[in-house]
Amino acid sequence: NQLNTVDIYLVMSEYTHALAEFDIQQEILERRRMNRREHRPFNLDDYTNEKCESNFRFNKTQLRTIIHAMELPSHFVFRADDTKHRFQVSTEEAMAICLRRLAYPARLEDLGHIFCRTTTTLSIIFNTMIEYLFAKYKSTLNFAESQFTRDRLQLFSDAIAQKGAPISNVVGFIDGTVRGICRPVVNQEVVYNGHKHKHALKYQAMTTPDGITAHLFGPICGTHHDGFILTESKLLETLEDKLNFDDGCHFVLYGDPAYRRHQNLVAPFVVPENDRTSRESLHNQKMSKVRVAVEWEFGRTVNLFAFLDYHKNQKVWLSPVGAYYFVGVLFKNIKICLGGGQACKYFGVDPPTIHKYLEHGNRVFREQQ
Repeated sequence: NQLNTVDIYLVMSEYTHALAEFDIQQEILERRRMNRREHRPFNLDDYTNEKCESNFRFNKTQLRTIIHAMELPSHFVFRADDTKHRFQVSTEEAMAICLRRLAYPARLEDLGHIFCRTTTTLSIIFNTMIEYLFAKYKSTLNFAESQFTRDRLQLFSDAIAQKGAPISNVVGFIDGTVRGICRPVVNQEVVYNGHKHKHALKYQAMTTPDGITAHLFGPICGTHHDGFILTESKLLETLEDKLNFDDGCHFVLYGDPAYRRHQNLVAPFVVPENDRTSRESLHNQKMSKVRVAVEWEFGRTVNLFAFLDYHKNQKVWLSPVGAYYFVGVLFKNIKICLGGGQACKYFGVDPPTIHKYLEHGNRVFREQQ
């Protein structure tokens, strides 16, 4: 009996060791298969238009139009963390990875099954593309020059007036938005927004009747008031030359009660809370109906790119959180250029072409090279 027990123990030990060895070999084989798959070229034509739009928010034709309009190279070269290792990725794949990551807050492990790449590689591609697009189009997002031509401004003011606005020379709407972030490890009180009861960053945006976010400024710590952000952005100084013309023609923006009145910025009248019938109150109500356009665009940005609305991924000390939001707004604007949106349908104003919208950013980028 004693010999039998020892024999059984030895057999079981060898069997356990064999199983462990088998598991190790299977893991090695899986890693090899993953490496082979990782180097398989990405092919956008493998996707139907419906699947492409669901995954990347643009169909195949639109995605290729964006790449052409942005004047992007055929490939990007990325550096790994050790700075010695470099790898090349086609622009179509790099843009697809960037858009897919923004479209939904999926884990990098899940994206690895789609693109057959490691999480480290996906992270490098995504963050590098975000930083590249942010650097290239930051000036366009800060102030879209093509939206402030005389003819364009007249078109905007006429469209807003036709919707019942009592002010005939309003060309856009300004407001702030609060975007939640992951609670920082240090300096939590600096970004805590008491009104929304969460840690957040704030952005200032100005929207025109065609749905384009023509001005974006930020991020600013969530503790600050919209009036402070307006002063920091120096938008009113910029508008001095853009909204006033030598022939006496003058245009203005419209904001909510958080903003002070200015030559180029109009705010609602201050009326008692229970006042619903005075002329000032009726004026505010009519302007509120058209001002909601800026809220539509805030909502559409996070509806298209839900990654921006998932605060646990917005880690201010670890990721370029501000650049994420800027690039999300950039792609939202491009989506409107290619297919319109709620605001442009409501006001009856066609958005600019994608080439017209990106022209300024492309020119500035070429001059810097």
